[in-house]
Amino acid sequence: GYSVKSLHMPSDRRFIRYYELIKNFSFFYNNETFNIIDLGCGYGDIIDYLDYLKCDYNYLGIDLCDSFLEFAEQKYSEKNNVVFRKCDFFKADFSEYNYDYAITSQTFNHYQIV
Repeated sequence: GYSVKSLHMPSDRRFIRYYELIKNFSFFYNNETFNIIDLGCGYGDIIDYLDYLKCDYNYLGIDLCDSFLEFAEQKYSEKNNVVFRKCDFFKADFSEYNYDYAITSQTFNHYQIV
């Protein structure tokens, strides 16, 4: 289920992490529409931060974990600018997507190459 323990990120630190993650992107300072892909999106919590900033965006969240994606799809089901996909982004081809920014956070902490 939805828990800060499942993502290993205390809820009081998420906005700090998101700020650090995107502070150098031009949309952070300019009022521009942008497309963003979130690799290893978890629950898609950065969406709340983008909304807090009043950004105009289209979001694609990618993850391997079914329970994370099911929760995220339900939580953001009313947002028409948000899409989630299950796939291994190390093996996927994202050339069909027109995105301005790609982000990932904590993803490499848990990945094992077999």
